[in-house]
Amino acid sequence: MQNWLQLANKTVIITGSASGIGSALVDAFYSQGCSVFMSDIKTENIKYPNTSNIYKNKIAHVKCDVRCKDDTIAMIQNADNFAKEHDIPIASIIVNAAGITRDGFIHDLTEENYDDVLDTNLKGTFHSIQAFCRPDRLEKILSTNTGSSIINIGSVISERGNIGQTNYAASKGGVVGMTRALAKEMAYQSIQINKSRGEPNSHAAIRANAILPGFIDTPMTQTVPSNIKQRIISGIPLRRFGEPTDVANMALFLASDRSSYVTGECWECSGAIAI
Repeated sequence: MQNWLQLANKTVIITGSASGIGSALVDAFYSQGCSVFMSDIKTENIKYPNTSNIYKNKIAHVKCDVRCKDDTIAMIQNADNFAKEHDIPIASIIVNAAGITRDGFIHDLTEENYDDVLDTNLKGTFHSIQAFCRPDRLEKILSTNTGSSIINIGSVISERGNIGQTNYAASKGGVVGMTRALAKEMAYQSIQINKSRGEPNSHAAIRANAILPGFIDTPMTQTVPSNIKQRIISGIPLRRFGEPTDVANMALFLASDRSSYVTGECWECSGAIAI
């Protein structure tokens, strides 16, 4: 599997690294030989993976509030400095996993809770992508005939809706639309960059895809009352919540060159709950 994905020696940035899906992403990419640059607003909860693997890959973290544009600019700059310091490739992969919920019925939902969710889940993803996609960074990545993969963590709630989560559904629906538009823009940018460097036939490209998890067993879902959990499980054909590793494994494929002709797609990881 490690040889098939061919991710060793790549560098990845993961936002929301401190828990749940983000933590599983860190373990998954690190185990495949990637150097990993983690970020989270709660750095005290970040856990480093077991470092006794066969690779010499590096790992570090930084505090970042993705709601703040300056923070995300600094995060990407720190990641680039991390790569330079350790003589490893500049990060060509970013997984935007930072996200929160502030649930409530529409008549009780405060403007503050609406804004917090939209600012973190949607604007935060935008901030990270914008800083990652600086033209000089993309030119540097493509100059080595290496592709770049942007992976956004959405949710099936954006497709199905859910009681008490109008703010969350709106934020993740925005992530879906952003991903599809970004994929087209990055395809165009890739062609222009490759032409400018005299490689018009190069297949190296910046791709953007989203993963839409269903109900995953994370700290976010562990607060759901048991009776509601059972009702949800009864609507999942696989009759269980997913594991964070299920999402992480899908991210590995989308980050690798094995999915080099896949962009602008929103992949469900939901046990078929949406059917």
